[in-house]
Amino acid sequence: MPRAATLARMGLFQHLDLDELRGLLARSQERHLADGEDAFVRGDAAEDALLVLDGCLEAHIDATGQRKVLGRVEVGGIVGERALFVEGGRRSATITAIGPTTCLRLTPALLNEASDHPAVVALEIHLLHSLAQRARAGTRTIQSAWSTEAPAPSPRESTPRATPTRGARRRRLLRMLWGS
Repeated sequence: MPRAATLARMGLFQHLDLDELRGLLARSQERHLADGEDAFVRGDAAEDALLVLDGCLEAHIDATGQRKVLGRVEVGGIVGERALFVEGGRRSATITAIGPTTCLRLTPALLNEASDHPAVVALEIHLLHSLAQRARAGTRTIQSAWSTEAPAPSPRESTPRATPTRGARRRRLLRMLWGS
């Protein structure tokens, strides 16, 4: 299946036409990973993020000699997104392919140079939504650890879709969230 059609099936791009998706593909590179191959290694310089096109990635850390799985990223998911907004960062986990996996490499340059491209705007909105969900889940986890009366995390909440704004404003907001 052509890659533009693969992207079109992902929820974050469903409102875009194939020409807009081809524009994103022309500005990006694919990365192919074999089963068990590391995409990122904890502690390495963080310079890009990956959008999973086919396959699955697993995030894990090695703690006290044991592999602790943090989660999996499947088709349509993005991993390593902090690298898009924080310069000079390091990987916080190792990311390994579970089976053959193809990803689209996303870079800070892509977000800066194509900030008004509809597919890049869709990516940025998706990233904001994902980061907000993670922050909310983290807050609930901390509340649960501090108090037995804290409410348990609820199933995935729906969040209103953000309205696209200019790229610079979105990046400034993301930099404020992540620090820079």
